[in-house]
Amino acid sequence: MALTTQGIALRDLTPSSFLHYAWECRRQGLVLGQRGHGSRFPGQLAWQVLHEMGHFPSHGPATLKAALLTGRLTVEELVDR
Repeated sequence: MALTTQGIALRDLTPSSFLHYAWECRRQGLVLGQRGHGSRFPGQLAWQVLHEMGHFPSHGPATLKAALLTGRLTVEELVDR
């Protein structure tokens, strides 16, 4: 879904674009099995798989939850990371 909504190929999927997708899906209430508005994020397993297969940098968070706990970063912080 992240690739389709952003119109990109897998090679162009970055952690920051994936986070954007997750935040927007949550904000719009587009998460299956959602218990309350804004209570869940999509793509938790996908993030883990992308990290384990080396698509996301090894020095970055291994889970979507860990990436979310760092809070929203500025564009400059994301580029530096």
